[in-house]
Amino acid sequence: MPLRTTDSRLSKIKRKTTAAEPQPQADAPATTPAPARRPTHGGRPAAFWLDDKDREILREFGAIMFARGIKPSDSLIARAALRLLPRDHRFMEAIEELIAQDRRRVRHQKKAAYTGSQVG
Repeated sequence: MPLRTTDSRLSKIKRKTTAAEPQPQADAPATTPAPARRPTHGGRPAAFWLDDKDREILREFGAIMFARGIKPSDSLIARAALRLLPRDHRFMEAIEELIAQDRRRVRHQKKAAYTGSQVG
C-alpha cells in the first residue's frame, strides 16, 4: 500500500509542474528590439583658460538662460557665442586686445607673428 501512495503523489506532482509551466505565446516576438540610440555628431571635449571677466560674462548669460527655463552650461554659452561671432576685422581686433591683456607666459607665440596690416 505505501507504494501506491508514493506513486499517486509523484503523479500529482508531475501534473502540477507541467500545468504550471508557461506556454510560449505565438504573437510575442522572440527578442525585443534594441532602443534607438541618438546619433553622435563627433563633438570633442575642450578646455580653455578664462579670466575673471570671462567667467563673470558666463555667469551673467547662465542667469539669463536659467530665467528662461534653460539649464545653463558654459559649453552651450560658448557654442552660441562662437556662432554669433563676426567673421571680419572686428574678430582680429578683439584677439589683439586680448593678447595685450594676457599675462600668461605663452611659449609658442611669437611677438611679431601678427601685425594689423595683414587683416584682409
